Amino acid sequence: MKVHIDYHVEVEKHYYSVPHNLIKKKLEAHTTGELVTLYHQGQAVAVHPRSHRMGAHTTLDAHMPVAHQKQQQWSPERFEKWAREIGQSTAQLVSQYLQAKKHPEQSYRVCLGLLALAKKYSPKRLEDACHRALATGIYRLQGITSILSKGLDSQPLPEVQLDLLADIEHPNIRGNHYYH
Repeated sequence: MKVHIDYHVEVEKHYYSVPHNLIKKKLEAHTTGELVTLYHQGQAVAVHPRSHRMGAHTTLDAHMPVAHQKQQQWSPERFEKWAREIGQSTAQLVSQYLQAKKHPEQSYRVCLGLLALAKKYSPKRLEDACHRALATGIYRLQGITSILSKGLDSQPLPEVQLDLLADIEHPNIRGNHYYH
């Protein structure tokens, strides 16, 4: 059997990890009632407890590339806790980022970028910028960075503009309902 790009091999429809440097190499599997032992060129490279869960993965952290090991240290809960320590608006934005993607891991980079702004500016300034961003409908990291770099986080929020023309009645004015 060949090691897949995700450094796992399939044994009886279950996936077991092997050291990532063996990707695309051929391995041999020996199974007993309790263990799965994987060999490369006669050398045992991985031993796992046997699992009968079809389609599931058994992964040892030591088999992962370093980048994957570090990423596994992060979790949605960790980002949300970090954001709550800064403030409610920051926590709300992080929560939105995490929920915006099918897989929360795809939002980790933007969450890290947002939370790192607390070091560059300050936790209070970041919280104020997030509050302003939520109030004005800005959700992109670039927009929040712009709020901070321009000092808009310390400015009062813009007033809601009233539509003064909405209440005018006249036969020549069609109004919003006309266009629906």
